[in-house]
Amino acid sequence: MDLNYSQICLNLLKNLSEKQKEVITRRFGLNQSGSENRKETLESIGRIFGITRERVRQIEKDCFLRLKPEIKKYQKIFRYLNEYFKKNN
Repeated sequence: MDLNYSQICLNLLKNLSEKQKEVITRRFGLNQSGSENRKETLESIGRIFGITRERVRQIEKDCFLRLKPEIKKYQKIFRYLNEYFKKNN
């Protein structure tokens, strides 16, 4: 199975606002190129936007609720990855 992780991430985030995209990409290190996967804390993201870490957490939670229908489209890929990782430790 040929997987383009960058394209999957872009497709999942396409319907989010710019602020929501920024929060999710920073929180999970999706905006990093190369092998560096630098995840940021709620607090560090909050400082960038001038909001509290609790507000960042709320934005993150809202994003997941909005992404839930989109994620269903990729269930086959997620199952494949799950089986692959189980098989290959």
